[in-house]
Amino acid sequence: TQKAPKYAPFTTHKVNEGDTLQKIAMKYYETHRAWLTIYQFNIKYLEKGPNKITAGMHLVIPKTKNQKIN
Repeated sequence: TQKAPKYAPFTTHKVNEGDTLQKIAMKYYETHRAWLTIYQFNIKYLEKGPNKITAGMHLVIPKTKNQKIN
């Protein structure tokens, strides 16, 4: 039996009403400019563009080196 890794290179974010990629970037990276990182990491789910996120959608949020995202 394999044990789950203690560190995952990403976390997930459930999109809430009113969320934008900029707001989500601010929450996880403390800068709105990181929205592009989130967009690029989730591009297969956001094929219609970065402004087409909807409430209930789950996005993958990549962690940066030395970053601890809960």
